[in-house]
Amino acid sequence: MKYSLSEAAKVTGKNNTTIQKSSNNSVISAPESESQTTNKKFKKTFVFGLGAAKSGTSWLYSYLASHPQFKSGPAKEMHVISNHGERPLIRNIIDLPYHRFRGIGWLNYNLQKAYYKSNWQRYYRLYEKILESDFQATADISPSYISLKPEKITSVRAEFEKREINFVGALILRDPVDRVISNLRYNKFRASSNKFQPDILKTVDKLVYELIEAGSAESDQGYGNGINLISECFSEGARFTALYEDLFEQRQMDRLCEVCGLQYHKGEFSKRSNQSPRYDQVNIALLIKLRRHLQPAYDAAESYFGAEHLQRYWKNYQL
Repeated sequence: MKYSLSEAAKVTGKNNTTIQKSSNNSVISAPESESQTTNKKFKKTFVFGLGAAKSGTSWLYSYLASHPQFKSGPAKEMHVISNHGERPLIRNIIDLPYHRFRGIGWLNYNLQKAYYKSNWQRYYRLYEKILESDFQATADISPSYISLKPEKITSVRAEFEKREINFVGALILRDPVDRVISNLRYNKFRASSNKFQPDILKTVDKLVYELIEAGSAESDQGYGNGINLISECFSEGARFTALYEDLFEQRQMDRLCEVCGLQYHKGEFSKRSNQSPRYDQVNIALLIKLRRHLQPAYDAAESYFGAEHLQRYWKNYQL
């Protein structure tokens, strides 16, 4: 769906509802579709992003953050909720990855995470307080959540619904081969700031080979668990799922807004977040080997999105 940048335009929404674009080209009144009117228990929404990492979650968060009805929390990724539950504050502080220290901003962010990890009620109150304002939605999009157990999701949802806040899940999956290589390139780029990090001296080919040989690439990339979580813990009207390769379209953002109970908002699709530099290409023989290793991830995605959809958007699906 494309909108004129120069004048107001009429758009036809679901149920043939005609809606009017605002004069400032930023927000459009959402149609009164059935999912908007019947699947939303409350006026405010919390978006719980499950991942996956290197699959457009940073861009998705930046889109939400640009929405006039959305209020950001302390960070895109809080990584507070975990399968092992709350942990004492002092232990969280001791376990901080100090070898990755990158200044006062980094320290402040990690200390905040440690604080909320020690008492999840603080985490819930944080977002409840944010939504006491005129804003309609907020979010925590942490790729680590893709590994949570269903009972953890259920308990978190109960806490937000107790506070009369809709609990919406978001899951974006990327072609597993591309996701793994992108992650390796990104880590290689980050290593470039640390002269004691040997990975910067290795080619991506070498990194892929070592990863496969060591068996350190989880064969299903957490996709199976993520799909189970989004399917079992979120109703159809309370979940947003997409493929990374099909994410950067206005129709997808319109769908996200509808799920979140937000007015339609124009996306900026020319920008990307946390893109990985393309240092070098990967040998085709290694690509095929990596593709076979990641077969469980493709199988999991196919069970949800269907083979035809993956054939259309994932170039390595039939490799």
